[in-house]
Amino acid sequence: FSSRRRHTRYGTVTGVQTCALPISRPNPVSPQLEGWIWPGKIRTGELVVLVGESGAGASTVTSDWIARLTRGMSFPGCRPQDHHAVSEVLLFNSLEDYSRTVIPRVAEMGGDPRKVLLASDQLLAWGAGEVAGDQPPLEGREAQTRVRLHTAAALEKLDRLLKRRPNIRMVVIDQLKLFFRTDSERVFEGLVHELATIARTNDVTIVLTQAPDAFRKSGGPARYLKSPSLVQCARSIWRVVASEEDPFGDRVLDCLKLSHPVRKEKPGPWHLRLPAFGPLEWVRGNGGTLLASTATSHEQALKTACRMVERVLQVEEGTTTWDVLVKKDRKSTRLNSSHSSVSRMPSSA
Repeated sequence: FSSRRRHTRYGTVTGVQTCALPISRPNPVSPQLEGWIWPGKIRTGELVVLVGESGAGASTVTSDWIARLTRGMSFPGCRPQDHHAVSEVLLFNSLEDYSRTVIPRVAEMGGDPRKVLLASDQLLAWGAGEVAGDQPPLEGREAQTRVRLHTAAALEKLDRLLKRRPNIRMVVIDQLKLFFRTDSERVFEGLVHELATIARTNDVTIVLTQAPDAFRKSGGPARYLKSPSLVQCARSIWRVVASEEDPFGDRVLDCLKLSHPVRKEKPGPWHLRLPAFGPLEWVRGNGGTLLASTATSHEQALKTACRMVERVLQVEEGTTTWDVLVKKDRKSTRLNSSHSSVSRMPSSA
């Protein structure tokens, strides 16, 4: 998706405009829509997870959500009048060029770039009262956008920023593990719970994008996310994949988990098309299950098999037999191989 949007007529839009707005509360909305970002699917005060491989289009989907919220536009499948009040969005993104890629993409989708704040160490310091001034500091090339959120101090600064800037109604952390740099699963679980608390106490939707890291046989979100806390704390989990068939559009967005009651039909996949110019086009699916492409399925099975072999080799001190692998296979992934033994390869290979 994003590679097609790099050069647009909005290329002169810069991030300097994003901090020029006064502090204000969101405009009032009807009682029926109070708190809903996407009625029936996404509410303020919740964690939302968007799973997608690199290049699958997760950033494009979040840009569409950002555009709708910053302009007060309704979300897909909703009536024009069923929209959240115009609000600001805080974006954590350290991979893409903010002024040349992110802002033009949001603007082309109809959003208001002035209501998008790029997260940085300087901005969090301002939110915590460490930097003087009534307005957030302007973004620039000297801003440190690779914010380290895996400490209690950083999360406290985020919490204070959201309290100081109450018009922010959505926080997007693009590629969560770039900002949660920890090898400890226990620490990661605690950080996820803390994020959920920040979202709830500040009535802000926090959207987390992440590449699949599980590839299990189990169904639902656990097939793609290995963190139980992430699956548990997220109120809705979505998966975006490339479509191999043209009738399904450029990408497909599937709902893996939805904690809100479904009053009508089960939420089906959305078919997404990115035209030559203009916003993302959404077409409702038929409610069926979205199947992974053949190439994706093979890749997932191979990764799972490699991890299982590595674990067995560690236990068996470098060498194992096919019979041992078959026994292990009963609880993991079946391996298809004609070899009768597997040996550890040299580290230089």
